[in-house]
Amino acid sequence: MLNDRDTVDAPPVLVLNRAAVERYFPDGRAIGRQVRFWGVTREVVGVVADERMEGLRAAPPPAMYASIFQAPPIGGVTLMLRTDDEPRRLVAPVREAVRALDREIAVYGVATMDETLAAAVARERFTSVLLALFAAVAVRVDPAAALRSE
Repeated sequence: MLNDRDTVDAPPVLVLNRAAVERYFPDGRAIGRQVRFWGVTREVVGVVADERMEGLRAAPPPAMYASIFQAPPIGGVTLMLRTDDEPRRLVAPVREAVRALDREIAVYGVATMDETLAAAVARERFTSVLLALFAAVAVRVDPAAALRSE
């Protein structure tokens, strides 16, 4: 896995998700192998579970993760934290920690995993509720017709 020794001076490394391993290493053995990524040959040092970036129905895309010190992100970074505590209690301490590192970095788009998952299924949930509502209205409009069709 990636660690704090994976600096700009260390050999380039990366972590693959399972979809990337299946696509690029059909034999399933990726760790220790080489991948050319962002114009640099990197050693695979770990494999992580797939993530669904395009919704729950879409197949997980292959993904590769490099050390932030070896391949600084363009645009933004997503930080995910696991806690046994109430997730919202971490927002202020995380903001303070980021501010201590760099006052120019804005922490935004904070959401719990439950909120993120709810947003991911919102369209399907709305469609299902709407369909159920229409079905209930159709049955109530002419209940005798439903009985006659049996």
